[in-house]
Amino acid sequence: TRGPRVIGPESRAAMRALLGEIQSGAFAQELSQEMQSGKMVIKAGRAAARAALIETIGRELRTHMGQPKR
Repeated sequence: TRGPRVIGPESRAAMRALLGEIQSGAFAQELSQEMQSGKMVIKAGRAAARAALIETIGRELRTHMGQPKR
């Protein structure tokens, strides 16, 4: 019920462009270069995800619920 509020012409166009990158092999080439060069972009993305507010709050909430920290 919320999809139409998020998925519209702009996001559909972006997804089509991404599909084009996958189909052309550009994404695979970029990923291969990333893996060979030490995964700096991937590592930065993972660090940013770990530092995101939702993750910080989630860790705190889990301590109050008796669940192990991640």
